[in-house]
Amino acid sequence: MHGDLVAESCGDSYPEIRLRFKEKLPESPIVTFKAEVDPGFNGHVLLPREFRERLGDEYNDDHVMLADGQYVPTCCFDLCVGIGEEPLSSDLVPVHCFSQLNRLQKPLVGTGLLASYEICFKPANKILRIFKIAEPVK
Repeated sequence: MHGDLVAESCGDSYPEIRLRFKEKLPESPIVTFKAEVDPGFNGHVLLPREFRERLGDEYNDDHVMLADGQYVPTCCFDLCVGIGEEPLSSDLVPVHCFSQLNRLQKPLVGTGLLASYEICFKPANKILRIFKIAEPVK
């Protein structure tokens, strides 16, 4: 049994969902964009370099490991995140952004962010549905 539907996509492109980021301060703007779901990425969110300026100046230098095993430098922002039409989280989530080379075409959402969700994908129709579940899968 599915929980509440929070995001859905379909069409000829890869499945995408909408994310909203907001820093902890109430006056911070919300940044909205589409992101691909990548079940092979165990982090939360990975963004192309051009998003760095949109997310502010408060970040930590970090690294992420790519699928080929290479570590690349990133900026790590701790932000509130919302998926689809859900409210922004009260907990801060690590959001990584490439700090040098831009190796992404689109932002990626990984399984770290989707632990409290059920993902249903119908490849024949290219339909992706994300449902909220009561407890994260362990």
